Amino acid sequence: MRFEQLLHRGRDDGDLAQRVEPRIGPVPVASEVFDTGRRTIIDCAHVRVERLATRPVLYSKVFKEFQDRNGQKYDYRYWSERENFFLREFLKKQNLFAHVVQPRHLISENDAAMQVLTCDAGVTVANWLRVKARYADTATLSNPFQRSDALLQLLRGCLVALKEIHSQRIVHCDIKEDNICIPYAPYPFRGGQRGLTIDFGRLKLIDFAFSVAHEMPLSQILVIDPDERLPYQSARLIAALQEDRRSGCPNAVQALDYGVDLFSLGYMVEKISAAGLDRPAGAADDSVPEGIRRLVSALKSYDEKAAAGPLPHDELIADIDRLLVQNAAGTASAEFVVDGEWSTEDMARSSVGRVRHTPSTPVALPPPTPVAPPFARPARPRRPTVARASLLAGVALAFAAGTLWYALHTRQADAPAGTGAAKAPEAAVQAAPAPDHRKRIASLLRSEEEREFQSAFGELAQLMERDRPAAAALTESVAAEYGETLASATSRSARARAMNRLVWMTRAGDGAAARQVASFEKGYDSVKQAVARSEWWSRGRGERPDAAVRWMEDGELLAQHGDRPAMLDVAYALGHGRSAKRDRLASLEAYLKVIDRSSEDDPSSARIRRAAVRGLGSLLNSIVEQKDEVAARSVLPVLEPRAAGGAADLQYFAGLINECALNPANLAAARAWYLKAAAAPDWKELADRKDGTLGRWCPGPPAAGT
Repeated sequence: MRFEQLLHRGRDDGDLAQRVEPRIGPVPVASEVFDTGRRTIIDCAHVRVERLATRPVLYSKVFKEFQDRNGQKYDYRYWSERENFFLREFLKKQNLFAHVVQPRHLISENDAAMQVLTCDAGVTVANWLRVKARYADTATLSNPFQRSDALLQLLRGCLVALKEIHSQRIVHCDIKEDNICIPYAPYPFRGGQRGLTIDFGRLKLIDFAFSVAHEMPLSQILVIDPDERLPYQSARLIAALQEDRRSGCPNAVQALDYGVDLFSLGYMVEKISAAGLDRPAGAADDSVPEGIRRLVSALKSYDEKAAAGPLPHDELIADIDRLLVQNAAGTASAEFVVDGEWSTEDMARSSVGRVRHTPSTPVALPPPTPVAPPFARPARPRRPTVARASLLAGVALAFAAGTLWYALHTRQADAPAGTGAAKAPEAAVQAAPAPDHRKRIASLLRSEEEREFQSAFGELAQLMERDRPAAAALTESVAAEYGETLASATSRSARARAMNRLVWMTRAGDGAAARQVASFEKGYDSVKQAVARSEWWSRGRGERPDAAVRWMEDGELLAQHGDRPAMLDVAYALGHGRSAKRDRLASLEAYLKVIDRSSEDDPSSARIRRAAVRGLGSLLNSIVEQKDEVAARSVLPVLEPRAAGGAADLQYFAGLINECALNPANLAAARAWYLKAAAAPDWKELADRKDGTLGRWCPGPPAAGT
């Protein structure tokens, strides 16, 4: 009896990634810090963050599209997609990223918002600063970190977490009290005089939307506003933001290193310690405050120049450990009682005027990160659907509007004081580019260096406003050359570069590039009609079609840029051995990515999601049937965290893989997953039946010819 027959219950395959989070009724707010009921944390022009009344607690972040008073629309959804990429990478490599927030899943709600759901990572440092703490050896303090050993533990935990991301060439770019979370025990907080301890070993970083990663280059300019610099922001970060706005490309921010995060961490610790520190009873001497000042100075010094040499985190952590020994932290109790909380009004008052160094003065909360409108509105290429037709029809208008916006803002920024707006057209005529200048732009657009290519687009925007026919001819010529490279039999690296350039140009609003991408997709779909219908593709029998290898290469190029049908084809090829190498983990990740990026909002997206669900089920089923232990051990670290979030179908698969594909079988884990799946009504009968045959029956490969 095949496993598919057990799954045949007339269910809608689209249910795999469509979770209904339970909503518990409103909980009376007894504490602004420890309350776990539904609550809006942030609701501003570009983002809304809510804490959902679910068990376990989840946080929802929705990036918005908004329109300013002049009618200009701005779209921040790119940043939610970027944050979701980081979260998926963290989930895939949990052994490397133990100190970052864990994702739930990404929901594409509609064409105006993208939602990121994350698991509760604990109380933010900003909220811990609102808690009046009393240790056994202290009076009531302004916050738990006013005792010096707790502040050192906080600094140590932050450095451990930052080392995880910095060693993978990821820079957070927005380290502050709001973006660092630490859980506590016992959980949940029940009030009264019960003792609490802060679990510094489980400190986690959150909010990676504006982070920089070597493996995920920015395609848009970071929207942190350099004109509203806050004290915790690195001077190098601000300089890079300003440079990118001058060049029109995100290259300067992309080149930032860990120093900008260490500076922000140093500022945070300095601000907390400035209100005065209380050392534990029995501390050997008074050298700890001076040691903390040295650490702060060292951290802030990384803002002075670009990083060189090995990461400094281990050395800094060793210094902290020495201070903790001097501070008698090994004998001091880490438990404290809550003697109240600072109100929002108290915290607001503490940010005005000079801070008094007393145990009863709250530490000012950080202001929100200043966010500017996006530099350009992205336009994402789509499959040949009605939506894509609309995109192609309007791409020329979008490009014209984007270049006009850029030119106007550039002129306003560069104009000398007293220059009137009425003189702008005359300046534009006088600044018309010479033919040699156009040749230089054309040369840069064909450069093998990405930085030079993207820099040329900043100049091209100005050329479009000054000499539209010349700019249009130039982009048409360059796009045609890259289209020819895609269609040629040249190297894969050259074709990949051509595809990257065309997609980049399309997202910048270039109609010629968009037409080349559409033509490439049309050719891919045409070849698919023959390859996908062959016995080799569908059943793994017979000769491989001559066009299959090149067609799969084309699919990989499209999949790398988010083309969901191509992602499905690549996932199938990887999972079922149609590509050069079978990789079931990569196949699983591709299917999950398609599911996360699809919704039931429109028929096309719903069909893609159902196809991804069927493909994922077939992949997991084949791992079980073939007793593929290597694949089982590779996919479980990705599958189980998703199942833990409440997906009954994935819980069932997790149980089946633990029982039937591992050797020796992990029957305890299998039973635990079956019991979780049985909590869902649609899966109760199947999960109970499998639990009843635990260790005695597993599905096997189908009989020959079936």
